[in-house]
Amino acid sequence: MAKPHQLVPFYATLLDSLFSSLNLFSQSLSIFRQMVLAHKPFDRHTLPVVLKSCAGLSALRLGQQVHGAVLVNGFGLDLANSNALMNMYGKGGHLVCARKVFDRMWKRNEIAFSTMMAGYGMHGKCGEVFDRMVEAGEARWCDFYGSFECM
Repeated sequence: MAKPHQLVPFYATLLDSLFSSLNLFSQSLSIFRQMVLAHKPFDRHTLPVVLKSCAGLSALRLGQQVHGAVLVNGFGLDLANSNALMNMYGKGGHLVCARKVFDRMWKRNEIAFSTMMAGYGMHGKCGEVFDRMVEAGEARWCDFYGSFECM
């Protein structure tokens, strides 16, 4: 029989592949709720999937609770969790919260920048975040030239 800590990747995979990837966000959150109520452990791979579901349902209050779980469990510096938090806050229009997560990241990758651009872009503020990135020396116009060509 599998030990509880061995089942953690199984739960994350189940949530992601069966529910979140199919946009069955309510079902994904239901499974996560059952996990929590049954005191099943979760890891840094589980919470980004839950945050994706929160973003898909505009469930900001639940997403904020998951954000707390990210911090309490020591996943605050994890790129996948940070990117999922920025995505959730960005989609919900809470750009200040998304920016706070971004600013606290110790390492930023292309996904982080793209997530911020998408969040600001959804709310008509794409130029604002891009200008900040250029000013900070974190991006150049040529970095996004191919993306702009596709628009």
